[in-house]
Amino acid sequence: MKAASPILAQLSPAQRRVLLLIGQGKMSKEIAADLRISEKGVEYHRARIYSALGLHSVGEAVAFSLSQPPPFPPDPPH
Repeated sequence: MKAASPILAQLSPAQRRVLLLIGQGKMSKEIAADLRISEKGVEYHRARIYSALGLHSVGEAVAFSLSQPPPFPPDPPH
């Protein structure tokens, strides 16, 4: 498995998983259910993702996620 891009390396594994699901068009409620975390937790991760990557909208997050080589790994290899 390839290592995460330097940009994605700024994100925690949980943030990468949230970004991947945002890129799949999932809403916060769906992401929370998939990851078994609260919607508030999803929103926290979303805010940190936007800040780290300089994103300002869901559309930008989706576009960024889709621009990464498929499938971008949610967790870095060990």
